[in-house]
Amino acid sequence: MKTLYTSRIMGVSIPPLETYLTNFLGVESFIQKLNTNLETGLTGADFPERTEHFGNNYRAPLVVKPFCIIFKDALDDFMLKLLIVCASFSITFDMLLAAPHDRSHGK
Repeated sequence: MKTLYTSRIMGVSIPPLETYLTNFLGVESFIQKLNTNLETGLTGADFPERTEHFGNNYRAPLVVKPFCIIFKDALDDFMLKLLIVCASFSITFDMLLAAPHDRSHGK
């Protein structure tokens, strides 16, 4: 005998789909409600009616943002602006206040 409860999600037993089809609706009732046929499947004659009832599946492709726009948006962060200003001051003051022998390039 097949087990009626096959999966458990978060401690709740969920019966398989076959149980619902055979015990509650019946396969024939389910096929009739979907307006289909087990041998031939969907005929295509009722596609406009299905599209009107359920809507269209089509989604427009996503527009890719260029790297420059993403980079500009990243520079809009306040903390990043603050770090850039602090780094600029640090480099400037380090160059201005360095001893002459620290500025040499090893010669």
